[in-house]
Amino acid sequence: MCGMGGMSSSKSKGSSMGGMKCGGMMMGGMGGGSHDANHDMSMEKNPEAYKTTKRYCTQCHYLKEKNTHNSSEWNPTLMRMYTYMQNQDLMVPSEDEKVLISKYYEVTN
Repeated sequence: MCGMGGMSSSKSKGSSMGGMKCGGMMMGGMGGGSHDANHDMSMEKNPEAYKTTKRYCTQCHYLKEKNTHNSSEWNPTLMRMYTYMQNQDLMVPSEDEKVLISKYYEVTN
């Protein structure tokens, strides 16, 4: 099961609150990225980008490591995930938040 049972989903532009649900595409995670509970924020170059990325990307799966894809592969992956979030009525990042997520994954176009 993905997300928080009993909470309603909220589709918003930039909202950091709301329920979580998964439509089945990425059921491998635990929503919330609990695997990194001891994450050392002092190691992050951009803590705001990390927090924003975690907020959106852990709605259905653990936060992916930056080296999961090379920098040029992240852009199409993120575009696909934004579409997925919208189609599943999940929280969708604002344009400014998308910039932060791209910075976190060091995306190149």
